Amino acid sequence: MFSSIDYIIQTKGLINVEALADQYTCSVRQFERKFKEYSGFSPKLYSRIIRFQAALSEYGNTGQSLTEIAYACGYYDQSHFIHDFKEFSGHHPRHYFLKNGEGTEWRN
Repeated sequence: MFSSIDYIIQTKGLINVEALADQYTCSVRQFERKFKEYSGFSPKLYSRIIRFQAALSEYGNTGQSLTEIAYACGYYDQSHFIHDFKEFSGHHPRHYFLKNGEGTEWRN
């Protein structure tokens, strides 16, 4: 099960649960239960967290806009990116990267 966690990290969260379950030759539901038992998260939530972290690390490393980063990190559209960003950081991406967001001091 640890290798599935590593694989999600390597793919930057761009893998679906069905494909992971197929790799371990078990049903999706069985894989989800085992994954949650080992990691504490559902595989889908863990993939979303890793994809969000990948988007955060892309900002500033390239000259890309937030929209371009969202697409590069596998988000379907900008609204899905903004939704995940708000859920995981508590801030709108525009405010977060303008350094107006509370708790963003670590980036300085």
